[in-house]
Amino acid sequence: MRFAKEKIHELKEKVRFEMTKSPHISIVDLQQILSEYYGHRFDKNFVNRLKNKVHRERVLRLNFASLNENLAEMEDLCNFARYELVGIIFNESKQYKPSEIIAAFRTVFWAEMTLFEAKLNAGIFEKAKQNQMKEQPLTKEQSDLLQKSLNYMYG
Repeated sequence: MRFAKEKIHELKEKVRFEMTKSPHISIVDLQQILSEYYGHRFDKNFVNRLKNKVHRERVLRLNFASLNENLAEMEDLCNFARYELVGIIFNESKQYKPSEIIAAFRTVFWAEMTLFEAKLNAGIFEKAKQNQMKEQPLTKEQSDLLQKSLNYMYG
């Protein structure tokens, strides 16, 4: 028997809820709970697949959350270090040697590039790209308004 995506999502939510109440619940117990709740005896292999999907989702969420936490810590460290190093770079009292100023500048640049590369590897920018809307042509009203504003600007 095949189920619709919505039904599988609903069953996963129920399995997730039961696993929250009892983290080490067995497949047979889950099968019994689902049969009582839905009035249908689900196959133990199907229930096992649902339980494995819930486990995978938990691991991915945990990995993504810990990844974001580590990126945030790294960004905070870079910001703090940049503040200190920029003080060395733009020091008015001439207490630092030119080699120290150059080293501070290189360190700021290296830290920013490392942070940017870490964000790229984490896929932060891909997620932002997914949320963007596709570019659409201007409507007649918008193009007229744009033309009027350009004419006004250029006299």
